[in-house]
Amino acid sequence: MLNSCVVVGKVLSKPEWREEENGYQLLIECYRPFSLEDGTMKKDVMTVILWKGLGKQCGEMCGKSDIVALKGRLESHPLRHNGEDLYLTKIIAEKLSFVVHDGKTNGVMY
Repeated sequence: MLNSCVVVGKVLSKPEWREEENGYQLLIECYRPFSLEDGTMKKDVMTVILWKGLGKQCGEMCGKSDIVALKGRLESHPLRHNGEDLYLTKIIAEKLSFVVHDGKTNGVMY
């Protein structure tokens, strides 16, 4: 079994410390790789959890509108909503690189 993902997206807000996650939470938005009939592209907002040194470093350095590339794994938690079983899925980041940081390209964070 393999659980791995790579995502490139725009940071929506500065990372926040989340006690319940014991790490930093980051929201990023990514465009889907296709256009709708009217020519627009849909965006997805994804929750990313950053632990330990990566989380602390990102918490200090990441800013709104930075473009990041990250490698990680997916983690899901079951929810019950209106009698229906749903799953909340988050990305647990293992590596993060800046594509655009403070308006400059190619900053790297490991």
